[in-house]
Amino acid sequence: MFCYGVRHGPVENWHYLRGLYDHPEITTSDQRMILRSLACTKYEELVERLLAMALDGKSVRPQDGFVVFGAFGRRWVRQLYADVGGKDAPESAAFERAIERAQINIAWMALHADEVGGVLKTLTVGEPSSLLF
Repeated sequence: MFCYGVRHGPVENWHYLRGLYDHPEITTSDQRMILRSLACTKYEELVERLLAMALDGKSVRPQDGFVVFGAFGRRWVRQLYADVGGKDAPESAAFERAIERAQINIAWMALHADEVGGVLKTLTVGEPSSLLF
């Protein structure tokens, strides 16, 4: 319901939900639902803002960043499916598991990006790495 309001309503709906996210009486599960709903926006500047909020570690709790990336990942996969000939993305259990796996991978990468990046910076192109053997 919130997703529909954000997608089809005025920008003020997005801002209202964003304000609710910070309300002290909002539960963790409701905060996550709000983040998924904020990702439904059709406004590019709000998409960019939500992604930046998920990355800054302050506006969105660090442990909830994966919710934002997962919501955009799900949206992207469904749009891609529709673009290649399907009317709507399938609602099968296999499709849902694939989406869940993608969300887990995104969350893992968000948690370990700095560490992985540091290791990759130490590698020299063309030279075998002791990390690989």
